[in-house]
Amino acid sequence: MKPRNRRKLGLIVGIVAALIILSTAAFFLCQNLQPKTVPSSQNTPETSQAPSTPEPEPVVDHYIGWATYTSQRDGYELKYPAEWIVIKESANDGPYIRNMQFTGGGYPEGYINLRVLRDEGTVSGSTLAPKEWYAKLGVETVQKGPITFTPDLVEDFTLADFEAKKAKSVFSEIDEDIFVLHGDVLFEINMYPYGISANPEVKKILDSFSLLL
Repeated sequence: MKPRNRRKLGLIVGIVAALIILSTAAFFLCQNLQPKTVPSSQNTPETSQAPSTPEPEPVVDHYIGWATYTSQRDGYELKYPAEWIVIKESANDGPYIRNMQFTGGGYPEGYINLRVLRDEGTVSGSTLAPKEWYAKLGVETVQKGPITFTPDLVEDFTLADFEAKKAKSVFSEIDEDIFVLHGDVLFEINMYPYGISANPEVKKILDSFSLLL
């Protein structure tokens, strides 16, 4: 190859090498000049979500449309169907709450009657104080008024939130009695007919019993 051609070839090779070097330098320069982006997970502050509070369940009033009987004298109240009949308490007797009118001559079919009594000091027809009388009820034979309660006629019962005792009372009719002791006071819910505490409507009445004491 002639010297003149060799010079041309060397010049071309030099120019190509220079272009390659300049291109590479320009590429790296552009890479360094571009702003570096931070991953979104690092750029965005983490926010902790507060645990969701469950919605409170709505309170259901099972006694809508019912009436309330309150005895300030004896210190209790209970609810009953508004269409029932109430004979208010007298000086020597508790109230009568009935599902229908009764004028005597035998109870009509489906008749329900509730009466609430209170004993304090001594239990009526007995010489025992309420606490002593209640402790003996269901253990030995006790007397209340004209009714005799033998242990076989008594069983434990729950009245609303109270521990109670339920008894079968036999006199001129067969009734059901529920006894609750509160301090030195004995409450009695007398019901006709016997076994009526299992009636759904009567059960709601009993579940509404509360003390004002």
